[in-house]
Amino acid sequence: MALGSNPALATSTPEALAVPGSCSDGTDNDGDAATDLNDSGCQLPMHDLSIKKLNQVTTVVPCAGGTANFNLLINNGGPTADSAELGIYLDSQPSYIPPAGPNPAPGKTAGSVTSISGATVTGAGPINIDGDADVEWLTKAVVAVKHSPATTTVQFSVNFPASSCTSGPDFMMTVDLCHGNDIAPLGVAPLNGNCAGAASSDGGQDRNSANDIVTKSIDAQ
Repeated sequence: MALGSNPALATSTPEALAVPGSCSDGTDNDGDAATDLNDSGCQLPMHDLSIKKLNQVTTVVPCAGGTANFNLLINNGGPTADSAELGIYLDSQPSYIPPAGPNPAPGKTAGSVTSISGATVTGAGPINIDGDADVEWLTKAVVAVKHSPATTTVQFSVNFPASSCTSGPDFMMTVDLCHGNDIAPLGVAPLNGNCAGAASSDGGQDRNSANDIVTKSIDAQ
């Protein structure tokens, strides 16, 4: 009962951080209609890291291609500095599906992150994850996030390739922020998974995942 189970129900067993496996088995062990990290017994005190804003310094990418500079502002609601992981994902728009034939045209490239300051890159390169013929780009980096009320700034540059300048967005950028105790890091598959730092590195858990990700459309004109 001290760990939240109901002693009146034989099927109710503790679901708590103190019981190994009970917070990751996909089962509502204590019968309170909350499973694993959604159960209060599996949650550390609230601690929120969030993306405050992604500013685009260069507002228009020319059709011939070019470099755009971005400022990412990160907030930390806790009383101490914390380590987080960034994922910067680039994709071309619209997706290209090659027609049938012996020599289909190659897919488009989404560009690349060419420089980053305020964070340490841990991996970067082209990937292809969404099933089309286009080649995306993913950069992952770790960042030390200052404690409240300071705002941490990460600056990065993106080299966009030449575009056909069709109507609508030509590129899509997704930036994902996660840290050791995120309940559900968002973003596409390579951005998910383990975040920077140990599971309890910050002494708290981020249960507001809605502000961990931001998406921006880039229009070439």
